[in-house]
Amino acid sequence: MMHEIMGSMAVQIAARYLESNEGGKGVMLGGISGVPPATVVIIGAGVVGEWAARTALGFGAHVVVLDTDLARSGPSNTTWTGGSPRRWPRSNSSARRCGRPTW
Repeated sequence: MMHEIMGSMAVQIAARYLESNEGGKGVMLGGISGVPPATVVIIGAGVVGEWAARTALGFGAHVVVLDTDLARSGPSNTTWTGGSPRRWPRSNSSARRCGRPTW
């Protein structure tokens, strides 16, 4: 249960720091009329990542979830817009380009 709360709170806190009065660029996750929604990238598709994705979708954001373990995490390396997932190809070369740690 704490992981679900942490995932939801992470997006809410990030949205707060994107506000201009907090020193951010004034980005609204869901956008407004005529402005496309922000893209939220979540690294890790475990319980926290799943709940972060759900919360970001609730805000109306375009969500991309990246994870290296497809079997454990289910629908990872997937992008959601309005709740419809699209699978991204997974390869080690693309993970290296994204700066994935190699420990």
